[in-house]
Amino acid sequence: MKPDKDEEEKIRSQAKEYISRKFADVVVNDALYNSMGNFDHFDYAVKVENK
Repeated sequence: MKPDKDEEEKIRSQAKEYISRKFADVVVNDALYNSMGNFDHFDYAVKVENK
C-alpha cells in the first residue's frame, strides 16, 4: 500500500524532464501512487501546477 520511493522519484524526474521540454511555467508539485487501483491507466502520476 506504500509507494516505492525509487519508482516515485523516477516518475517525478521523467515528468519534470518532459514538462520542461513541452510546457512553459509548469511545475511538478507532488506524486500520486494508485495503491487502491482506483485508476485503470496508471500506477504512479504526478501533480502539476501552471505558474
